Amino acid sequence: MKKKASDVGLESQDDPDRMAENLFKNPEILRLLGDKPRFIYNPGGRPDPMLVPWVRDAVIFEELSTIAEGLLAGNKVGEAKQVFQRIIQMNNPRYTMAAQARLAQIMTAEEAAAAAKAGEQQITEEQIQLPPWVQDNTSGVIVSPGGNLCLVGDFLLKVGDCLPNYPEVSVTGITNNTVTYAIRNKHFDVTLENGDSGSFDTSWKR
Repeated sequence: MKKKASDVGLESQDDPDRMAENLFKNPEILRLLGDKPRFIYNPGGRPDPMLVPWVRDAVIFEELSTIAEGLLAGNKVGEAKQVFQRIIQMNNPRYTMAAQARLAQIMTAEEAAAAAKAGEQQITEEQIQLPPWVQDNTSGVIVSPGGNLCLVGDFLLKVGDCLPNYPEVSVTGITNNTVTYAIRNKHFDVTLENGDSGSFDTSWKR
């Protein structure tokens, strides 16, 4: 039966249980060594003489870079930035430059996406226009204590109503000479000509 390989983790993992001085306290490691190990190295807090610093840095850089790119692929940009910051904290000029360059690319992409989105929103707002039918068929208003009304085609509407034939257009204001419409967050005023007035209302006609 094939034995399961022991998981010693990644070089970039800051796990105290995997440090050399603590590794041999792990029951799984002790099981692998057996009851009577021939030799156990105890670093006693000293640097590992078999560890080459620049080789270890290269391994950690490769591990963290792979993790960061995987996060970017999953659209986890914030988490990816944090991993690139870990590379910078290694204080290895070679890898610091590579991480900073990648962060700059991410920032450039984010700024371009934000600018494109803002441009799309601006174009959308500029393209919103009051339908000519609404402009041409707003023919009068009734101003009364019970609430103002406007006549648009065959429809008598109050503030808050939407036009039955243009449901995206709502009435947001009625005065004795102006009807205000809204489409999304854009407002349009249609001004009426003065007409006859009654005892309880004032009618204006185009």
